[in-house]
This record gives sequence, structure tokens and C-alpha cells, in this order.
Amino acid sequence: MVRSMGLIAVLCAEELAAAAPFEVDLTSPPGAPLQAPWKVVTLPDGWAGQYIVAADLDGDGGVEIVTGRNADQVMTTVAAVRLDGSILWRWGKEGAGTFTRFYDVPLQIYDQDGDGSPEVFAGIEREILVFAGKDGSIRRRLPLPEGLRVADCIAFARLTRKGRATDIVIKDRYERIWAYDADGNLLWTIEKPGGHMTCHHPMPFDLDGDGYDEMMAGYSLIDRAGKILWTVRSEKIDLARGHLDCARLLGRGADPNSARIALSYCGANGVALVDGAGKTLWEIPGAHFESIDVGEVRSDIPGMEVVVDIDHRPFGDGPIWIISESGDVLGRYKTNYARYHHLVDWDGDGALEIVLPNALRIVDGRGGTVARLGVPDGLRDALLGEVGERSNEAPFLLMGNFSGEGKREVLINSHRTALIYRNPSAKIPEPKLPLGSEMNFTLY
Repeated sequence: MVRSMGLIAVLCAEELAAAAPFEVDLTSPPGAPLQAPWKVVTLPDGWAGQYIVAADLDGDGGVEIVTGRNADQVMTTVAAVRLDGSILWRWGKEGAGTFTRFYDVPLQIYDQDGDGSPEVFAGIEREILVFAGKDGSIRRRLPLPEGLRVADCIAFARLTRKGRATDIVIKDRYERIWAYDADGNLLWTIEKPGGHMTCHHPMPFDLDGDGYDEMMAGYSLIDRAGKILWTVRSEKIDLARGHLDCARLLGRGADPNSARIALSYCGANGVALVDGAGKTLWEIPGAHFESIDVGEVRSDIPGMEVVVDIDHRPFGDGPIWIISESGDVLGRYKTNYARYHHLVDWDGDGALEIVLPNALRIVDGRGGTVARLGVPDGLRDALLGEVGERSNEAPFLLMGNFSGEGKREVLINSHRTALIYRNPSAKIPEPKLPLGSEMNFTLY
């Protein structure tokens, strides 16, 4: 009996240790790099910025990077750059504006008309320019609504056409959102939904599986007609103090009550999980939680995980939290700067790893490093130089299929250079990812 009790005590101690959240400090420089970049792209000085997206613009089977400079979000340059550093085309005035990004820059790539050739959308003063991806010729000019100087961001959504995003959603900074169809006709507009400010970037998603998109317009979920379906309520967090930072769909179910949406609150300082009817299932207040990734980071725990950073902290104290779908904190990574993370299956085991560009690492959900991202000699200043110049944020991160293998790969960049790392996993998704980065790229 004594031996049995002792065994039970040991097992309980092991279970408690396994359940305790890990704490891992990644602020020290990584050891010898395990993976060198597949491509190093020198971005054109005077034309490039920190914000980049990517696609096969000219149909040659290779990816081009699209980047640009801005002046208070108004695009001043746009450049399409091949992976050998040569310029496919460029627009604007060299050196105009700034390379920095304190916000989403209104620059996206998308094949809106479905002809197989993507267009480049760039917000300038009082309109959006639509460039032919292959040569940079201006195909269309989309006027902005009266009184709006520049689109705060550009997103594409399935509002009028089932199963395909042909409609454009734009917004001002925090008060109003507009939706237009493919011909530029206004579908609807909404102002301060639910009496609150809006958000950084409306993220369309199909919550109910009908082929059309809903979106979080701030703390309110709206349908494809711009109608408010519900507004978040909180007993712990004063939502009036800020606005929505980020919204990510964990998954939809047979009814709204079984759907899950992860939210972060700017100014109000919190992270929460709500169901598809707007009921708060759990919330964690007290920190400026910002960007969210969702996926199966821990295959040994039921449900998805929420990976979220805490921003507005001193350099050297950038936390990344991993939270279970039931609201338990599973672990924390400490980095110098926490933003711009994404998820990827880097080792092919089916679970997702976390890309942390500032730490130059890919880590798992248990506190371990899966890969270190090597930076070639002589390029650290080009990649990290602006850390000392401005705000400690570089390098930035873009995920996509860049090599053509169809897998999710890593691109880290400054405004000077971009480094692409091929995914070493032998597992290729079905269907393969299309060339380039994701639709509706956002910093948030």
C-alpha cells in the first residue's frame, strides 16, 4: 500500500510538472545556425520598404516580391522585384516617403478578376491604383469615399460572390469601414459598430460555412451585408478603453455556439476566446496582447492553441504566450521583440511550430528550438541595422510558397534585404499552396 501511494505521488508530481507552463528565454544570440537561407534578395534602395507581399506576377513560374515606400500610409513608390534582385517594374518617385511601417500599408496582391494574372493594389491619396502585375501598367483607379484621404488597409472578401473573394473592404483609421463590389459600387458602410472603434485590419472569414464571409468590425461581428450580428461584452475588461487588435477564427461548427474566435484588445489590454454567437468563453486581462496565430501547436492537448504576443514592452522583454483552447497558459517564450510571428509545420510531424523572426528561431509548443535561421556573414547589418536606428522591430516576417514546392516557407526582411528559407519537411500539403504570400496580408 505504501509503495502504491508512493507511485501515485510520483505520477501526480509528473502530471503537475507536465501541466506547468514552461518559461524559455530566447534573448541571447542563438548558437550555430542550423539552416541557411535558400535565397538572399537585395531590395532596391529608394524604392523598397519594410512592408512586402509576394506572388508570381508575370506567369514565369517564379515569385516576385512587391514592396514600396509610403508617406503616412500614402504609397509613394511600388517596386516588383525578382528573387535575383532585378526589378520587374516600378512606379513612383525614387526616395519619396519613408521605408518604415507603423501601420498596415495599403499594398496587396490579388487576382480579383480571376483571369489567372494577379493585380497589385496600392493606396495613394484619394484613390487606389490597380496595376497589372506583369508589367506595372495601371489598369484601374478606384476612387475613395469622400473625405477619406487614404485607405488604412485593403482587404478582399466574399460578400457578393459565393466561394470567391471579389469584393474590396477598406477603412479609415478606427471609425468607419466601406465595402465595394468588383466594379467599384458601394455595397455598404458602417461607422463605430456597436458604439466602439473598429480595428486595425478587418479579417474576413466564413464563420457559418455558407461560402460567404463575415468579419469582426471591431468588437462586433458583421455579416456580408454589413449588418451587426453581435457585439462582444466583457465583465473583466473595459472595452471602451481601446479597439480590436486582432481576430482569428479557430474553427466553425454545426452552429454558432460551437464556433471559436480568438480576439486581442488594444488599449483595453486583454486576450479572449468567444464563440460564434459572441459569448466570451474565457479572457485574460492585464497586458497589451496583440497579434494572434491559431493552430494545433500541441498535438497532445485537445483543440487548437492560441499563440499571442505582448507588445509595447521595452526591448529585451517581448513575450510570446501559448494558450490552450480552454484558456490555460501552456508556455511563454521571452524574446527581444515579440511581433511578427506565424505558424508552420517545419519538421513534418503534423504539429505546427512558431516562427519568431526577431529571435531568428523556429520553436515548438513545448519550449524547444526546432530550427535556427542563419544569416550570412555581412548581412546582419542589412537585416538588423534598423534595430538601432528606430524601434527594435526588424526583421519582419512573411509566410508563403516562395520556392514553388507548394509548402509554407519563411521570408524575413528589412527594407534592405529579404532572406527566404525553404521548408525542409518532406510533407507537401494537398492541395499545394499557390505561389506567393497569403491573401489579405496584415501586420496584426
